Amino acid sequence: MILAASILVSGGKKSGMRPFAAALIVAPAVLNSPKITILGGQWFLVEIAWAWRDGRQTGLRASLAIGAGGGAAAAVAFAVLLSRRISPRLVYDLVIRFHAAFIRVAHFDGSLAGALRAEPALLTLVALGFICWVFALATRRLAPVPLEITILLFLVIELATVPMPYKQYFAPWFVLATVFIPSCFYVFHDLGHATVDLACAVLLIWTIHTSSESLEFFGRLRGLQWRRAYAAYLDRAGVAGKSVLVPVPAHPIDAFDASWYWVRSIDPHGQNDTETVMASLGGPLAARFSLATYLRELERAHPYMLMDIDLSPRQTEAVHEYLARHSAEYERRAATGAHTWFRRAG
Repeated sequence: MILAASILVSGGKKSGMRPFAAALIVAPAVLNSPKITILGGQWFLVEIAWAWRDGRQTGLRASLAIGAGGGAAAAVAFAVLLSRRISPRLVYDLVIRFHAAFIRVAHFDGSLAGALRAEPALLTLVALGFICWVFALATRRLAPVPLEITILLFLVIELATVPMPYKQYFAPWFVLATVFIPSCFYVFHDLGHATVDLACAVLLIWTIHTSSESLEFFGRLRGLQWRRAYAAYLDRAGVAGKSVLVPVPAHPIDAFDASWYWVRSIDPHGQNDTETVMASLGGPLAARFSLATYLRELERAHPYMLMDIDLSPRQTEAVHEYLARHSAEYERRAATGAHTWFRRAG
């Protein structure tokens, strides 16, 4: 979205409609995930700063247009939420307040910087791209574009502030950093055509190598063979379209959730999991994370499939109490290698 907006705002005749439309594209991404809020906000500020370099009138037009575009996107987002009877305050609590509270109280091993150092091939490729970008700007008298400045700021701020070494943070860091790699071809071209051919071959081989390492890493992480066998097992069990209480990553993608809460974040060294932090926020959220609520949800949904792995303590208690009430209706199966119950036919 940032790339599309940057292309839109930089091309053709300068007018208020281009930054307005660009902000309209970017703002939903900003509203959707706290992980990229900084990126979108930085892009707004950098685009406005670049516009002011062209004069007061251009800067004022861009400021008003981007502000209006962001406001229009927010209005659309609110309208969609309200049309689906979803409270905007609830979305704010889940997306922003929860993450802020969780980061304050959780304890993590390592950092984003440590995770990046664990991938030396990718880090070297990024460093090479950045050096070539700076060299190209200096030798060819090129001006950086707002997208490049935005991503550079984002990479630096993420590196300095993110305390978590997880893939949902270091993978986007590497992906965004690739914006500088094409600058290498400016440098290679200046060195001669034979060097360009050689550099292209080296980068291609390097990309294939790092991609294969990534596939191997995710294969080990997710257990792809187990996933295929598990998917086939779910097909045979007829889970599609039925209600389930199954945590990630074992949750069937084509089944309905028996509980409102089924994705859990865990504090590696403390007691501050999703359930604890959500309940601490108070208000209507606290009631959703009680034993009584879990039991009501189970009784209402009467799920076809249940697992008691990776659930919160209260959810685990609720599952066991529910199964005790309905023991004659469920059978335990060990084929999935976990504690799994299926509702009997009839």
